[in-house]
Amino acid sequence: MQTDLFKSWRLSWLGAETLYSWCARYHRLVGGNLSARTSSMLFGHAQDGTRHDVPGHLATLVERTTGALGTVDDLALRRTVLGYYLRFRTPADQLRACHRLASSGPRGLKAEFGWLATKVGAIHPLKACMACVTEDLHRSGWPTWRVVHQLPAVWVCLAHGV
Repeated sequence: MQTDLFKSWRLSWLGAETLYSWCARYHRLVGGNLSARTSSMLFGHAQDGTRHDVPGHLATLVERTTGALGTVDDLALRRTVLGYYLRFRTPADQLRACHRLASSGPRGLKAEFGWLATKVGAIHPLKACMACVTEDLHRSGWPTWRVVHQLPAVWVCLAHGV
């Protein structure tokens, strides 16, 4: 059922949007009324799919979208803030984090990788550049949450200076 729903929309990425943004568009297109229900449909879990910074249960999403969005590693490292934190970590650390997010939620990752001890912290407010939103609306009809805007300590859009 979930795979049939996904195939009927053939929803692809809009630029460098976040996984959260893709899920929000999917939620809107299928007429979702509860984010927990859409999260369960896509991720098999009511809450872990609604996390905008680092969602969990990615293997279920990859399976239900027949891999059309990418692999677990692609999603975790390129469509969330996780790639920012793991960029200079060992391949073993990257693999361990992606493996955890494949089958469960992100609980404990922030502490395990020391995010809580950084000056940036582990709280990731959802951010957007209004000039980028306007561009998105003109280009595709959908505003998107972009990965580059969600990175910790980024408060100004590099493209627009906003």
